[in-house]
Amino acid sequence: MDELTLKMIYDALVAGTIGASVYDSPPGQAEGLPLANFPYVVIGLDGSRAWDTDDLLGKDIDIYLHVWSRYKGTVEARRILDHIYSTLHRGTLSITGLHVVDCLLAFTQIYLDPDGVTHHGICRYKLLVQEE
Repeated sequence: MDELTLKMIYDALVAGTIGASVYDSPPGQAEGLPLANFPYVVIGLDGSRAWDTDDLLGKDIDIYLHVWSRYKGTVEARRILDHIYSTLHRGTLSITGLHVVDCLLAFTQIYLDPDGVTHHGICRYKLLVQEE
């Protein structure tokens, strides 16, 4: 994902009321990390393909977001995933230099990590953008 698209997604999530810190790179995780550092969201790896027309340059981008929670049960991770959905899915995303054609949820899933404590929510969004 290019820097402009990353900034747009980051700004949209931070401006929303998702109830978690947002990072573009996972924070350092020491063993026994205090519960106070949870929940948080990481903008994960992505993939993109050219989505050009005769007169415009564009990209079809898959964006992965990771939600990390140590709340007992999945309710906190689900709430954060719902807030991300409200912000991104068919949302009004904008940044100078890009025209967002659409942003659609592709999937969400929540796992219990091997530590038996941390819930890991994953969602993927398909974003179509064109350069202005």
